[in-house]
Amino acid sequence: MSTQNYVHSDILPSNWQCRIEHDQGIEYYELRFSSDNNVEGWLKRSNSTCPVNVFTACLIQNHNLFEIEKDDESFTAACVGNHLIAFIDDQLMVFNKVA
Repeated sequence: MSTQNYVHSDILPSNWQCRIEHDQGIEYYELRFSSDNNVEGWLKRSNSTCPVNVFTACLIQNHNLFEIEKDDESFTAACVGNHLIAFIDDQLMVFNKVA
């Protein structure tokens, strides 16, 4: 699979949040794209005032698909309209752009 070396116009720089109502204690998950080869994963706990960084990973782009890799773990997100859709830890997650 050939990767493209360009930045999807809706991704950089941007923050995308996913709110999952049945995840006890978590207010939201967030992906922060600040460079064309890195992404940060954040989460905001319900009982906390600030989100915390939970990972920094490599970002590989191929058109509207984004492979996010850290150590031996990875997931793919697809940019569809105003959403990033990913299947993470056996769960479908839909991220909406917030910044």
